[in-house]
Amino acid sequence: MQARKMEYTLTDDLLVQCLRMAPAEPHRREPFDGRYPEVSTMASGFRLNDGGKSALRGGESSLKARFEELSSSEWDEFVQNAALHGIAPFIYRLFKTGHLNTFIPAETLSCLRQMSLANAARNMALYHNLGKILNVFHQKEIPVVVLKGAYLAELVYGDIALRPMNDLDLLVCEEDLLRAERALFELGYTPMELQRKVSKDTYHFTYSLPNKALFVEIHWTLLEPSFPVQVNIRDQWKRVKPVFIGGHQCSTLCPEDLLIYLCLHACKDTFIHGLRSLLDIGLTLEKFKAELDWKMVIDLAHQGKMGKCVYLTLCLARDLLGVSVRETLSGTVPGTVLEAVPEAVPEAVLNSLRPENFDDQYLHLAKREVFSKKHQESKVLASSPNIALLFNSKGVMSKLVLILERIFPSKETMARLYPAPADSVRIYFYYPRRLLDLLVKHRRKMRSWFCDRNDLSDAARQTNESSSLKEWLLSP
Repeated sequence: MQARKMEYTLTDDLLVQCLRMAPAEPHRREPFDGRYPEVSTMASGFRLNDGGKSALRGGESSLKARFEELSSSEWDEFVQNAALHGIAPFIYRLFKTGHLNTFIPAETLSCLRQMSLANAARNMALYHNLGKILNVFHQKEIPVVVLKGAYLAELVYGDIALRPMNDLDLLVCEEDLLRAERALFELGYTPMELQRKVSKDTYHFTYSLPNKALFVEIHWTLLEPSFPVQVNIRDQWKRVKPVFIGGHQCSTLCPEDLLIYLCLHACKDTFIHGLRSLLDIGLTLEKFKAELDWKMVIDLAHQGKMGKCVYLTLCLARDLLGVSVRETLSGTVPGTVLEAVPEAVPEAVLNSLRPENFDDQYLHLAKREVFSKKHQESKVLASSPNIALLFNSKGVMSKLVLILERIFPSKETMARLYPAPADSVRIYFYYPRRLLDLLVKHRRKMRSWFCDRNDLSDAARQTNESSSLKEWLLSP
């Protein structure tokens, strides 16, 4: 296969270099020691679109000099890209604590500060409500595992203001779903799905707190049942670790399961969260470097046929964040900065996980995906692989079948969207309503399709490449 080359920008490269300077505990202020990471382009196979800045091509200028050369518009792009990658609060903290001892315009710092404050305010609200949920679950003796952002922000990033979160993700046992739902009802939450039944295409239910734009996802497994890569959830429950989050007792995945889950989650969405997913993994590796059982990681990855996902994601962290490899599985790990953690991932682990006849073009495609999502923000296909499949389908009948499958889903899916049981004749009356709802929801997208077919074509090709990468990741 042959992946298209993608231009990445000056600000992309600067964001990566900033993350390479990230301390193991970014919430703590440390004196600047005058050292900057060596200037280099991010990854082989990429072409730097730097507007003719010789400092980048020559590789001799320090990071400080590179920042000082930025124009006002480039500073704006730097902030925008940091926000799109979900790392703006983290970057702001690096500037404020002196880890990036360089000039930054007052208006740029103010913009980053506002983003950081807004994220801190939202996360405080999320943690306040998380505390209430954990307290009620504890009273009702409902075991719960805190997943993703809510765990990472406090116990890996070390500061809840540093890691953006969209919602709260909690894992409970399938047999505790009804009790968990009743507990949420007591706290005033309402379900987003009308029919909540465990089925072959569900893995979580979503609840919202009215008028607060706060959502809680209650999982009973970590991945969609249709996802060909699966984890043994019962075995994971046996390995969970007790922790305190927000002063409340709960559980979290063991370090090995957490690392694998972060890799799977990044691959599942084909790196749609950009650098934030890799930063999550880099800081997790740093936090658990002394206790991580790499043999267990290898065994679990091979048992669940997850080797491709874990290997590719660790390679991305190595190449983009400087999380490199060491020669053997033994030995201590010196260093406190991501850029200086060459022993984070044993080389033997990567060799054991490397797929047979691995094509490096997949790694290049994955790197492109990390940065392409932000360039597709204005594209109508940014998150619509179904439309990409439609655009690339051959023949009228193939297109028609695909349209019908997406517009008129199964009765079970319809029952979660509309107030009628799947086995009731009333469910059929909601199919015309479904069509109307889709037209209203996507009217702006449809208008843009007709206005700019080139835009649609380009975005479809990009999304189709993303689908090709995902297909390889999930193949046996």
